[in-house]
Amino acid sequence: MRQIILLLLISFTALELNAQNVGQEGSDTLLNYKDINGLKQGRWVKEYINGKVRYEGYFVDDNPKGEFKQYDRKGNLKATQLYFGDSLQCNTVLFYPNGDTLAYGRYFNKKKDSVWNYFNEDGQVIMTESYKKGVYHGDFTYYHMNGSRWQYIHYTNGQKDGQWKRFYRNGNPMFEAFYKDGLRQDTFKTYYPDGQVEVVAPYVDDLKHGKYILYDRHGNIIETRVYKKGIPENKEGLERKESKTIDSLLQNRGRFDEPYNQGINFFKKDRY
Repeated sequence: MRQIILLLLISFTALELNAQNVGQEGSDTLLNYKDINGLKQGRWVKEYINGKVRYEGYFVDDNPKGEFKQYDRKGNLKATQLYFGDSLQCNTVLFYPNGDTLAYGRYFNKKKDSVWNYFNEDGQVIMTESYKKGVYHGDFTYYHMNGSRWQYIHYTNGQKDGQWKRFYRNGNPMFEAFYKDGLRQDTFKTYYPDGQVEVVAPYVDDLKHGKYILYDRHGNIIETRVYKKGIPENKEGLERKESKTIDSLLQNRGRFDEPYNQGINFFKKDRY
């Protein structure tokens, strides 16, 4: 009987010591532990069906603490996240499968926050974005693969606010517009690749208002129209024709070279 009691005391003591180590980074003796309230505590390692590690890191009261690492199904490091403060914030680095840096930035409550920079596999910056707790806020700049600037947009609290410019590979402007509180204002212009102005169109509160001018590649005026709050003086047939020069330029992005067509959505998969 004394031996049984002694064995039980040793067992309870061992369990108590293990529980005391939970949550102490680097000294855990328990893995994937949940307390009596169902909260994750200490070191956690989760795996894919194929046995490869999916993520590893530490929790305190169900909140991630310190460094977390995420991997793809082949075992390649996909992201490192460093949680700090109240665990709502984490600095994040994303990787291509070959280990090169894909992007880095910060999350706040699992939403992008502050400035994010993206790179191609040669280490060249291809995109810079700015967020405020998941909302577009600040400068967004995109680059051609030759390093020249492709597009620039400024946002304020999720709305276009300020200049929006797009450029050809040779650095010449493709179009330029100005927004205030999400509405197009002032003069909208498009350009031919050599820099010659193609279209000049005035806007007020996102409606064409004033004299619209269309030029040929030599700078000669092809057509002039006058709009009043979005309605042309000679409405018949003009809207359809103009949509081919302006609206398609804004809406049909596939017409232009997209500089960030690889790897950008890589980090969105397999989040823990």
